[in-house]
Amino acid sequence: LDLFEENLLKTKDLNELLRTPIESLPKVMISQVVKVCSASFNSNFELKLKPLNLQQKMILAFLFKFEEKLETERAQTNKNKGCKKLSNAISLGSFFEYYSEKCKIFDNVITQLKRAEFLEILSSLDIHGLVSISMLNTSSSTKTLLANNGVSLNFDNFKVSSSIPKMEFFKTVNENIVLKRIVHSNY
Repeated sequence: LDLFEENLLKTKDLNELLRTPIESLPKVMISQVVKVCSASFNSNFELKLKPLNLQQKMILAFLFKFEEKLETERAQTNKNKGCKKLSNAISLGSFFEYYSEKCKIFDNVITQLKRAEFLEILSSLDIHGLVSISMLNTSSSTKTLLANNGVSLNFDNFKVSSSIPKMEFFKTVNENIVLKRIVHSNY
C-alpha cells in the first residue's frame, strides 16, 4: 500500500486526490500485490527463471543483449566526445524495434510476436519482478496507469529495464540452444 501511495503521489497532486470522491480514486491492483510479494519473498533468481516459457526467456535474453549494446555505445560515445552522458532509459518502442530486427536474423528459429503479445509478455515479466516497466519520467507501473487512468499505451512513453543480474540469467540458458545463440550473438 505504501508503494502504491508513493507511485500515485508521483502522478497526482495530493490536494487533487483529497478532493476526489473515494469511489473515483485509483485502486490497488492484484498485479501490484503480486509484484511486491514476488520481489519481497522470492529473491532466488533460479526459482523465478525456471518456470518461464521460451518466449519469456527469449525476450529477457534480447533485453540483456540490447542493454549491453546500448552500454557499449554509451561508453564509446563518452570516450570519443568526452561530453554529457546519454540516457540509460530504453523505451519500449526502441526495444521492440531491436527485438523485431533480431527476430529477422533468427527467422528460421523464432517467430516474431506482435506488439500486443510482446507487451503482454513484458508485463508478465514485470509482475514477476524480472523486468521493470515504467513511464520515462516516473517509476509508476504501466499497469497502474492503464488501469486507473485509462491512458492509451504509447511504446515511446514507457521505459523497460532488466531487474535481475545478467549473470543469473545467463546461468539458465545453457540447456537451450536458441537462448545460447541469442546470448552469444553480436548485438
